[in-house]
Amino acid sequence: MKRKTIAYLAAVSVLAAMFTGCSSSSGKTEQKDDKEAEIILTAADEPVAEGNKEETTEQIPEEETKAEETQAAEAKETEALTQAVTENVSSGDTETKENVKSDSTESDTASSKPYEYPEDICEGAAVVENSDGSLTLTVDNGELSVDFPPEWKNHFVVTHSDTNPDGKSGNNYFVSSKTPTVEGGNYHVTILSLFKNDRFYVNAGVHPIGYSNGGYWHLYMRTDDVWNHENPKQVEEENIVYEKLRDFVLKSFRSRRDSGEMTREFPIPEKAFGHVSIGVNSDKPYCGYSLESILSGGELENVWDVEDGWHVTATDAVYDCYNTYINCYDTDDGDKYGWISFWNLAFPDNIG
Repeated sequence: MKRKTIAYLAAVSVLAAMFTGCSSSSGKTEQKDDKEAEIILTAADEPVAEGNKEETTEQIPEEETKAEETQAAEAKETEALTQAVTENVSSGDTETKENVKSDSTESDTASSKPYEYPEDICEGAAVVENSDGSLTLTVDNGELSVDFPPEWKNHFVVTHSDTNPDGKSGNNYFVSSKTPTVEGGNYHVTILSLFKNDRFYVNAGVHPIGYSNGGYWHLYMRTDDVWNHENPKQVEEENIVYEKLRDFVLKSFRSRRDSGEMTREFPIPEKAFGHVSIGVNSDKPYCGYSLESILSGGELENVWDVEDGWHVTATDAVYDCYNTYINCYDTDDGDKYGWISFWNLAFPDNIG
């Protein structure tokens, strides 16, 4: 079918060129005719009705100039050839420009919609449902976002506290299971909490996941959740969390940069100074990776092998599935080492 279509298009092109060569119209007029023919060719599912063609021919005034009559005749011939082409083009193989534009517009408009359960979301946070069914939660009026899988819809509530898990005051958002552990009870398992701090730090339970508006966002995600296995709804919640939610969440955090762009990588304004610290794991290869390979979730691409004790300057960070990578440069000569795992670095001065 494709070869046949190309043959018809070639025939139209040749005949159109022959008509153009015989025409006394200017080059500007020829260009306009070609453009009109092109538009007709793309409208494969809208052939011109025969009645319209006859009416157009009959309405040409007798006092029109010979050149205008010739131009109309050429247009009529081109139109007829075009109709022959469109009748032989499968509707499944050809898509009109108008349809492409319409699909694109509808896709943009329908890319997200308001969440159906706004009563479950506290003030300062918001949730939208994306076209693929996934959910995006934003907190602190859009400063940080995280994605949830479709299965988590109507399974969670978001609450707010002025006290962070580290005991300091600040914005703290809890994402908890909507199903209570006991029928009629009010205890909901906390899945994760997002809180802001003025200090960059990493430990076994807390990871930095973003930076915005002068502070670092951290993630606290429990690994010892208590689920009531005598409650079928609780069992369902547990399965969703461990089979669907966690891996989805841990690769989706984005924070708003000063430019307004939401990205997974975020700055360390302090430009912290430290060194490579291999310690007891000296038998393993250590290196800096490319940011692209970290964000893609595939095999990590080695950028630079590093050695114990090398001085580094940290400029940015990115969180990916329980690991924090630091964008490092050689403090002494400026070589770009790439993104090194935080656990292979030491920053004794201002981050840790």
